[in-house]
Formats: sequence, C-alpha cells, structure tokens
Amino acid sequence: RAERDRIWQAFLSLSSGGDEIPDDVRTMEAGKAEEFLERVGFLPDRTLLSEVLAGLEAQNLDFKLCIDLLAAYQRQQGFCAHDVARFRRIFRRWEKQPSGPSKPGQAPAGPGLPLSCLVDTFVCALGPRAEAAGGRVMRQMYGGEGILAPSRRLGDVSGELMPFPEVLALARRTRETMQDELRTVFDRQCGMSGKLHQRSLVATLQDLSHEPRKSVLREVCEEVGV
Repeated sequence: RAERDRIWQAFLSLSSGGDEIPDDVRTMEAGKAEEFLERVGFLPDRTLLSEVLAGLEAQNLDFKLCIDLLAAYQRQQGFCAHDVARFRRIFRRWEKQPSGPSKPGQAPAGPGLPLSCLVDTFVCALGPRAEAAGGRVMRQMYGGEGILAPSRRLGDVSGELMPFPEVLALARRTRETMQDELRTVFDRQCGMSGKLHQRSLVATLQDLSHEPRKSVLREVCEEVGV
C-alpha cells in the first residue's frame, strides 16, 4: 500500500491539468517518464526507456500505463533488451544443473550460476570496475566483509546456484554501485559548477583507474558533442 501511494504521488506531481482533472482521467506526458522513474527510485536507462515507451504506444500515460512501465523496468532490472541478451549469453557460459533430487513437493530446479562465478560474470558484462563493485554488493548480501575475501572463493562459502533473474538483479545493484562511485568522482572534479570541463576529463578517468589517450579522448568528445 505504501509503495503504491509513493508511485501515485510521483505520478500526481508530474501529471498535467491541476486539481480540475479527475484522477481517473489524469495523464502524464511520456516525455516525463524518465523523471517519474527517478522519483520512484530507478536509475533510468534511456535505451530501455525508449524500448518500453515504444511498446506502450502512448504519448500520454495514465496511472495504469505508469504501472506497466514500472513492471517492464523491474522485469528487465533496468537493462535494455540488448544488455539482457548479453547477460543471458554470459550466464549460459557458466551455468550448471542442480545436483541431487528435488525436495518432495518442489518443482525441479532449473540451471543456475555458481556463486563463485558471479563476480566474473559481472566483469564480463559490465567491465573491470565491476569486480570491486560486485564484491561489495555480494558482501552486503551475505552480511559480512570477511565472508567473500577473496570473492573468487565464494563457492567455498555456499554451493548455491543462482537463477538468471536473481543474477540480473545483482547485476543491477552492481551497476548502481558503479554509478554511485562515478558520481562521487564526478562531483569531486566538478566542484561547485556542477559541470565537468574537458580539461578535467583526464583526471576523472585516472580516478576511475583508466589511462586515457588523447586521440581516443578527442574522438569520444566529438562523438558525444562536447
């Protein structure tokens, strides 16, 4: 109930028409969907948002369509279809079938990813910075900094197999952790201006453990229009 009220308040604040519009016909412009997702706690991915809005086929979203938008976002854990497909290919590379018979009254378990392979999966899908971020997410999940040291020996802690939807959910948390780290570095380099100047890009990339080359940096700046 509280979650639905929070979503409704976010929708209400972004809908048009003021108090004179009845709640059952109130709508929100599709262009405000990104802000709506931020207000209910998501980090919007613009590629996924475009995919979902195209599927909804609406210029204006009523509350039911906003719920459908959230459901689609949650189903894919904030990843666009291309990224989900790539994650699934990586998952299948290391997946294993459960050993032993199923417990009485339970449906047979499907394939899963050994916990010892989780961090490697995140690195393959999200890049080398996902190793540290993924390890922190795993330590939070298992409730102790010492449990997963080193993270490669996680299989010694538990032989659990994790199904694909749960792997995708942890990948989302890992990506959010990486984005939080990037925000910290960004804010430190921006100072009070709130904007990152080109001359600060090298220092920012070095803070993120990159070794930027001027020619590559120039090409990237031209591509994104800065």
